[in-house]
Amino acid sequence: MGSMGHHEMASGESTSSMPKSITSKDIRTPEEHAGVFRWTQKVNTLYPYRTLAHPCQTIPALTLALPQADVSTSVSRHGIEPSVHSGGHSMPLPTSSLEADMNSTSNYQLSARSSWTTCETSSLPLPLQATGASRPFPKMPAQPVDRVQPCVDPVLPSKQLCKISFAHGIQGHKNLTFAEDEVGQLPMFRFAGGMQGIKDINIRWDDDPQHWRGNSYIHLHGLPIPMVYWRDIYAGRFPKMWSSMKSQWSKYKIVIDCYRQSPVDFEARFAPSGALMPIDDITKCIHNEKAGADKAWARESLGDDIHAMSTYRKESKQITRLRMAGTVLPQCSPPPTIPLPEVPE
Repeated sequence: MGSMGHHEMASGESTSSMPKSITSKDIRTPEEHAGVFRWTQKVNTLYPYRTLAHPCQTIPALTLALPQADVSTSVSRHGIEPSVHSGGHSMPLPTSSLEADMNSTSNYQLSARSSWTTCETSSLPLPLQATGASRPFPKMPAQPVDRVQPCVDPVLPSKQLCKISFAHGIQGHKNLTFAEDEVGQLPMFRFAGGMQGIKDINIRWDDDPQHWRGNSYIHLHGLPIPMVYWRDIYAGRFPKMWSSMKSQWSKYKIVIDCYRQSPVDFEARFAPSGALMPIDDITKCIHNEKAGADKAWARESLGDDIHAMSTYRKESKQITRLRMAGTVLPQCSPPPTIPLPEVPE
């Protein structure tokens, strides 16, 4: 009782503390109210109220797909009065009794079906198959111009430029600058064979005016590129592509160097009967002779100190710097022999 009395007192205090009259916060004048009324009348005249249209009016295809009998049966089971004469309506449709409703033919279903099919079918358009006309697709409203985002291409990095320098110049150009994507595939050419094949490579090897004839298998910016510069273009930038040409290019380099020293001696030595030896045999023979000449020159120049100057220790092993291919000394040709002073006895 005490709690109930306390509750009544609290409610009484709260009631007494509330104001007796609440003033309206609408401080508009009568003229402003009249203006609002005129505005609503104008809007109602321009945009009159319309009842919700039946689905068969907006989507003609539903006239053949909607189960007309199911609607009336499901409505009668739920005790809801059907209203097919007006606009759209919402009602629960049970899924368990659809087949039974389709098979039943009560008078109520027939009346509902007739009222359903005659509600708005008189104003429905004919199907497209009956008229043979094609209905155009509705056009989407144009997007406002201020919302269209400009298509800006991403900023791509600048192309990596490459540069090679010619020893003598090609068509007045001492240097050539190009991008990597401008370099094509290496040509797949076959050695013609015989001395004529050696001569064809000789006139395409470098830009020496004594041998260069302006012919090449590769062109960049309209300029023929001699074969000696192929390694500068492909070796560091396209290693996989260069690996298929590296061995062949190295053999041609050895052969052309030997041929230019003396074409007559080269032909007499490697084509004594008119038939040229295979390129592999020629390069192997030149390689062995050069290795022997390099060793002989090293022994003659260094004397007895050759082994002391060309060996070093690594992990308790003596390793020599002289190889079968020759020495690692940078000189390409033996320097002139300087006679040593005689030592008096």
